[in-house]
Amino acid sequence: MAGELPALLKLYERSNCEYDPSGLLKFWCENCQRAPAWVEAARIFVLCQPSSGAAERGFSVWRTTITDQQTTTLEDRQKLTVQLAYSREIE
Repeated sequence: MAGELPALLKLYERSNCEYDPSGLLKFWCENCQRAPAWVEAARIFVLCQPSSGAAERGFSVWRTTITDQQTTTLEDRQKLTVQLAYSREIE
C-alpha cells in the first residue's frame, strides 16, 4: 500500500472527484488497476458493518439515569399515541 500511495495521490489530484458516494465509486472504478491494494482496502472499509456496542452502552447509561416511573410514563405515552392514531377505542 505504501508503494501505491504516491500514485494514488496523483490520480486523486488529477481527477475531478466529488466527495459524494457516486463520485467516489466512479473514482475507484476508474482507477482500480492503478491502485489495487487501496481499492481492496476501500472495499473492506465500505463493507464493514457497524457494531451495536455503542448503542448498547448508550442504553445502559440511559437506563441508569432514568427512573422506573419515567420509563412507565414513557411506555404509557407511546401506547396512547399509537392508540390515538390507529384505534377508535382507548383502553
